[in-house]
Amino acid sequence: VMQSLYKVSAQHTVLLVELISALLLQLPDEPLTNLKKLLEIYTETLFLTQSKLTNEALLQRLEVWKANAGLKKLIMGITA
Repeated sequence: VMQSLYKVSAQHTVLLVELISALLLQLPDEPLTNLKKLLEIYTETLFLTQSKLTNEALLQRLEVWKANAGLKKLIMGITA
């Protein structure tokens, strides 16, 4: 993702936000290995597109993951 899709163009970045959003919705309630890195990329793409997270289903998924101490601060930054 970082080498072939990230910061290619504004349109690529917008589509990458949509792709990561869809992917996050399919993940289980128990955080997977490297989820933090994926959420960091998601945070950066949201920032680059100046978007705010409005998807209720994704907000609920993030709330579940917020119980994980390693993800809590990052998720609070995404949902703020």
